[in-house]
Amino acid sequence: MVSVGRIVSSLASFAVVAVLSFFLLSLFPFYPLSVTLGLALVLGVVAVELLGLALLLATLLSVLGAVYQNPFVGIIFLVVFILLSTTIFGGFDTAMVVASWVLAFFTVPALAIVPTVIAGLRDRRGDALIVGAVSGISLFLLSWARNLGQAGLMLVPSPSNYTTKPITDPWQFQAFLPSASTFTLNNSGTFYAPLISSIGDFRIYALIVGWAIAGFLIAVLIRKLKGYMMVVAAIIGVLPIIVLSFIFAQTQALQLGVAIAGAAVVSAAYATIQPRITAPTLPTFTSLEALVTTGIPQKYSLLLGSPACDERNLIVEQFIQSGVEKKLPSFMVTPDVSFAQGAAKKFGDLLTVLAANPRATASEKNVIPLTTGVQNLTSLNIELVKLVKDRTGTGAKIVLDVVSDVMLAQKMLTTRKWISDLVPRFGNWGFTVLGVFNPSLHSPEEVQGLIELFNGYVQIYEKELLGKTRRVITVRKMADLQYNEAELVIDKEKLTQKKPRSGVMKRLGK
Repeated sequence: MVSVGRIVSSLASFAVVAVLSFFLLSLFPFYPLSVTLGLALVLGVVAVELLGLALLLATLLSVLGAVYQNPFVGIIFLVVFILLSTTIFGGFDTAMVVASWVLAFFTVPALAIVPTVIAGLRDRRGDALIVGAVSGISLFLLSWARNLGQAGLMLVPSPSNYTTKPITDPWQFQAFLPSASTFTLNNSGTFYAPLISSIGDFRIYALIVGWAIAGFLIAVLIRKLKGYMMVVAAIIGVLPIIVLSFIFAQTQALQLGVAIAGAAVVSAAYATIQPRITAPTLPTFTSLEALVTTGIPQKYSLLLGSPACDERNLIVEQFIQSGVEKKLPSFMVTPDVSFAQGAAKKFGDLLTVLAANPRATASEKNVIPLTTGVQNLTSLNIELVKLVKDRTGTGAKIVLDVVSDVMLAQKMLTTRKWISDLVPRFGNWGFTVLGVFNPSLHSPEEVQGLIELFNGYVQIYEKELLGKTRRVITVRKMADLQYNEAELVIDKEKLTQKKPRSGVMKRLGK
């Protein structure tokens, strides 16, 4: 079932990319209005899954329009596309750079600094610095290519001689293809001479540095200036580019005021909206292995405390899956007959399940019923040893999903003796052990006494987040290992995903 948050996120990605793509495709006239609208909608659909890729495609399609207008302008825009695609890897950051172009050329130009402000407000200094630098450089190049002496806060000392060419009627896609005779040394030298002159002007570099520093400075300041003090951080962050633009570009006071007002408004809006959308922000749980810097080592014993819930079972299955993927034998003892049957069917011959329940039957060939349940620990131990005796030294995994049942049936003293004997024995045999119990069924003293018997303890519990009760997981103990101490939100959808996307596609989809 798709969550409401996922639907809202998808609709937002569609709308933002569709709008940005429409203006990008209109940057250099080439596509008729109907084609522009159609392409913008298609790219919006692509953005639902791959935000960054959709915006890069929109930019690449815009390059064709620039080539149609003037092949030399097209080369400049191609350089901008290469700069964007090789330095910006996240879909959000790509959107910020593209938004700066749209604001510079289709709205009040001074607002082009606003996307860099937003990048800084996200508290990622490195990303904000790159977004600001790429925005500044690309705005200068595009402004020069469009024959503009100034684009918001950016100066172009010697703009090109570009003039707009009308769209062909009837329209033909191949109309953008230039003739070979265009690319002569004389033509290219004449066209790019003003660019060479502009590049030699030190003021350009000062303005680009000021633009890049804006996002970085905001990201640094908001670590100390929280809430509506973000407005102060945003204004301080844009001051360097404001001052430099006033000195070197002679930007009008009205434009400078618009830039400051835009930074203030967007930071105030961010301070208002962010707590309702993202606070408290908690990272997402991915796997038990990911909680530990080096992964859970062989022979380690880990205790999972959790109420009965789907998330608990998914994490247990994930623990087994990590062994199955390496072709390691795995074992589980559980009183839950349906869970035993489902896990046995899912993992096949690499998992053997001991169903410790009087109602258990051999429904699957790798499910072994133990009708005495946990009432007779001697029988349970005998069956466990029979199961694993031929698998010692293989690095196998075993799940003891009967800890709470044993404690309730046998009381704490007997349970401690049972675990104190069994868990170290499995460790000597090279097994990695995961014990599972429900803390709410036992007293704090019993819980603490149980935790002492395992190397590590991880707990699942409920927490109020954004007006909703969510299950989170955290490490309470992990002897001799470096581990993530943060609370992590458990997302069932992510736990059930079979394979993550590749690194490149994942970054484009962010």
